Parts: sequence; structure tokens; C-alpha cells
Amino acid sequence: MNKYRLLQLTRELINIPSVTGQEGEIGRFLCRYLSNNGFSIREQEVSPGRFNIFASKSDRVDLLFSAHLDTVAPYIPLSEDETTLYGRGACDVKGGLAAMVEAVISHGETEGQSAGLLFVVGEEYDSDGAKAANQWGMVQPRAIVISEPTENRLAVGQKGALLFRLKARGKSAHSAYPELGESAIEPLIESLRQLTQIDFPQDDYFGETTLNIGVIRGGTKVNVIPDYAEAEIIMRLAIPYSQVLEKTMTCLHPQVELETISRCDPIRLTSVPKFESIVVAFGSDAPYLTNFGERLLIGPGSIHDAHTDHEKINKVDLKRAVEMYRNLIKIYMT
Repeated sequence: MNKYRLLQLTRELINIPSVTGQEGEIGRFLCRYLSNNGFSIREQEVSPGRFNIFASKSDRVDLLFSAHLDTVAPYIPLSEDETTLYGRGACDVKGGLAAMVEAVISHGETEGQSAGLLFVVGEEYDSDGAKAANQWGMVQPRAIVISEPTENRLAVGQKGALLFRLKARGKSAHSAYPELGESAIEPLIESLRQLTQIDFPQDDYFGETTLNIGVIRGGTKVNVIPDYAEAEIIMRLAIPYSQVLEKTMTCLHPQVELETISRCDPIRLTSVPKFESIVVAFGSDAPYLTNFGERLLIGPGSIHDAHTDHEKINKVDLKRAVEMYRNLIKIYMT
């Protein structure tokens, strides 16, 4: 392992803003970096200016490593102290991505090459990159390792997710004459209140279903009856999404409609002997990467630092991740 190379790549990745939908620059950087390190590169366009990357040094790929290129907003520039790198994407998942690259490069330098790299766009919204990659058919490995901040523990289960938008429609009018209009905000608020009161069944393996009302939009001016309002909600599912969706529909006001953005059921993932394991509540691309053999979910950093204004990755944890990824290469080579 080249520790300097690992940390420098992590720094460079954090320094490149790559909020979902704006992954072009980081994709071009990685293509240059990997090409300069002897990888053959293939790109898959997902939408204009956004593309997935597949990189390998051999036609044989026993193990495929995957990480997403995008981050949530807002961009936070790199800062650093003796032990830690800070900035947007540090743990989610540019640190894990760099550890995967270093693991594949350093393993190939000493023991031959049988691992590949797959980097995808769009994980932080609807996993459009992973969905496209799953149909790409570029390689058929024994397993795929997906990086997310699991504190270098193997996630053997992941809650499902249901991301949807509630849209309410009314009739605009002057606020001095409310009887001539119909507010879109009031039925939306009532539907959200009802939604938070639903008691969803729990699961012994995945725990409880939770929800977050992340975005609410509505109205144009205080003196206008609003004719449109919407909210975006994400639910972390312990039970199949069809059951959750059925219960959710029962609480909606007649003026409110539901638009599903993305959905997936809870999934069980591959376990590996001697690896500490956990079940995670957060989402990943794992549900959509089904055509690459066994699925393993593991990476450095803590999910509790992701999406925050103090996002960080510990340098020692990065180095441990490289060693862990190299161990997985050895396991899947045999």
C-alpha cells in the first residue's frame, strides 16, 4: 500500500465538487487518473454530461469494487489536520472510493490483477447510475463490493427505501376573499400529519420503518391563496415497500396525489467469515446492482458524519479500508 498515494487521491477527490447531477468533472478526473495508472477505461453515459466508469487491467474480474461519484449539497471544501480529512464526500464516499482504487492498484503490483472498478453517478437521489450500470453487462464477477460509510464493518442487511413526492392542488384567489379560492397547503399539511401517525409493523431483522419529511414547497406570496404545494418524503423500510405504500395512500386528502420517485425493499447482503457485521438503515446502490454476483456493502467512515457540515474521514480508517479490500480480493480469487 502506498499511503501517500491513498491520501493524496482522497484529497483531490474531495477538492472536486460533485453534487448529484454535476458529476462530470470528477468523472473526467478519475478517467485520467486511472488511465495514467494503467487501467483500461470504459464510459457509460447516463445523461448528458454524466457517465459511469468501468476500469480494469485484465479481462478476468473476480471481484468488482463500486462507489458513487456524487455527493449531497452543499459543497464543503477540503480541510485537514494530523489525523483527519474534512469536506463534502470525505466519508460518503470519496474516502472509500480512494481506498478501493489503492487496494486494486497495490494488490495488482504484488499479486496480479483480478479486480475491477465501477464508479456510478446519482446514488444520492435515485441511483440512476447504478440502474444503468446493472444493464451494462461489461463483466460478470463473483461478487461486487459497494463502498458506504459502515465503519469498515460488513453490512449484512440494508433497510428498504421509498422516496416519493406528495402534490396538492387548489385554486388561487386574493387572500382577502378566501371563499373564492382553495388552499393547496392545508390538505398537504393534513396529509403529512396523518402520515406521521401511521404505526407501521416492525421486523425482527430490520427494526422499524422511519420517515423524514425533507422538503416542503408551496405558495408564492402571503396575500395569495396557494393553488399548489408539494412535499418530498423518504422512508426507511423494515417491511416491503408495497405494504408501506398501501398504508400511506389511506392517509392522503382527496386533493393530494402521490408520485413515487424511487423504491426498494429491505435486502439481506452477503456475509464473510471473520468480518464484523451490522444491519444498516441508510440506502445504497446495493438493491440495484443485482447482476454482479454476491453483494457486499462495506467502507470506511461513519454514516453519522455523512451529509453533515462536519463530514470527515479518519486517515487510519482509510488505510484499514485498503487492507480490508485487499483481503476481500484474496478471498474471491481463491
